[in-house]
Amino acid sequence: MSFWRLIGWWQRCLGMARRWFLGSMVASGLAWGQAAPPVARAALDSGGTHVFQVSTVPLVVRDETTSGLVRFRVGFATEELASAGGLFDAATVRLTRFAGDAGGLVGVFDTVGTLWRPANDGGLEIGAGQLVVREVSPAGWLDASPFEGLSVRVAYEVELRLWPMAAPCPFDLQLELFSNLDPRRSLAIVDRVRRGEPFTGVRVLSSSSPVGPFVVDPDVTGTGTRRSKPAEESRRFYRVISDVAMTLDFRLGANGERRVGYRFDTGPVVLLSAPGTNTAFVAVTAQHDALRREFRLPLRTEDRLFRIGSAVPAVVVEDRVEGAVRVIGYEFRPRRLRLQSSPYLCGPYADEEELVLDRRRQVFEVARVPGARFFQLEAGEDRVSAPRIGAVEWSGDKGWELRWEDR
Repeated sequence: MSFWRLIGWWQRCLGMARRWFLGSMVASGLAWGQAAPPVARAALDSGGTHVFQVSTVPLVVRDETTSGLVRFRVGFATEELASAGGLFDAATVRLTRFAGDAGGLVGVFDTVGTLWRPANDGGLEIGAGQLVVREVSPAGWLDASPFEGLSVRVAYEVELRLWPMAAPCPFDLQLELFSNLDPRRSLAIVDRVRRGEPFTGVRVLSSSSPVGPFVVDPDVTGTGTRRSKPAEESRRFYRVISDVAMTLDFRLGANGERRVGYRFDTGPVVLLSAPGTNTAFVAVTAQHDALRREFRLPLRTEDRLFRIGSAVPAVVVEDRVEGAVRVIGYEFRPRRLRLQSSPYLCGPYADEEELVLDRRRQVFEVARVPGARFFQLEAGEDRVSAPRIGAVEWSGDKGWELRWEDR
C-alpha cells in the first residue's frame, strides 16, 4: 500500500482534511536590539513505539513585501528496501496554519522514491510554478550520527513560493513521519528553514510596538555601521466591527487627526409618516439627500410623526423647518459599531478608546498617533555572526540614527 493513500486515510478518519481559512494574524517580534533567531530545524526518528510523529518549525513574518518565499533543506534516510506490496516508513513536509490543517502538501518521501506536490484533499494545491527543487548530495549531512547504517539517503534544497493571498500570514513548516513499527529505522530532517528573499549584509526591521511584528523598513538609509531613518508617524490600519455590512473611507484632518468614515449597504431608504401613534406608518413622497441623510418635503399645517424605513436600523434625529420646506434628518444606528486599529495589516486589532464618533456624518475621529519606533537587526546569509544594536538616538527632525556592531 502506498504511503500517501495510507496518510490520506488516516487524516480523513481524524477529521483533519478540512477547508482553508485565513484569519487575523498575530505575529511576534524580538526584543529591542536582539538579532534574528537561529536557523530552524526539525528531525524525527521512526525507532520507537509511535506510528505517527509531527514536528513543526514556525515561519515568522518579517517583511510583508518579501515574505512569500520559504526555503529549506529536507533529507530522508531509511534501512528499508523497496519490495512489491510493502508498507514502508515515510515522511511528509507540508505548510500549515493551525493544528490539524491540511495546509499545502509539499512532498512525501519513502524508500520507493519522492513525490512532489501530491494531491491534497481538503487543503491548498501547490502549483508547479511555486516549487523549485534541487537534489543535493547527502554526503556530509546524512552520513554522520544518527544516520550511519541507513542504506537509502536522499537530500533536497527546496524553494517554495507562497500563494499571493497567504504571503503576509504566518505558517508552520510541518515535518511528519509515519512508521510501520518494524525494526528497520527511518529518519527525516528539515533544516536551514528560512522565510523571505535571500539578502546579504545587514538590514533594519522596525515596529511601532516593542513586541512586533517587525518588518523590513524601506525608509532606512546608510552604510557601514550606521543607519538613519526619517521621522514619521506610526502606520495604523483600521477596521469597524458592526452587525451590518459597510465600507470604510480613511482620510486625515487639518490637525493631523485621523478620520475613518463608513458607509452602510442600506438598500432603499424611505421616509414613513403617520398622523398619530395609533395609525399605520406609510411611505411618503420626499426629496432624499443620502449624503446629508435628510428628507425634504413640503410644509403642511397638520402635525405628523416620521420614521425611517431601511435595512439598517435608523432613527430620526432632526425635524426642522426651512421656509416652506420641512427637513427630517436621520442617523443609522446598528446594534454594534466600534472602531479597532492595528499597526499591522494582519493585526492584532484592539478597540480605539480615544475617539469621537459623529453618527450623522458617519465618521470616527481619532487623535494623532505618536511616532514611536522599535528596531531590530537581521543578518544576511553572507555574515557569520549576527549584529547587535549599539545605540539608537533621536535626532529631532532628522529622525532616528542607529549604530550597530558585530558580536
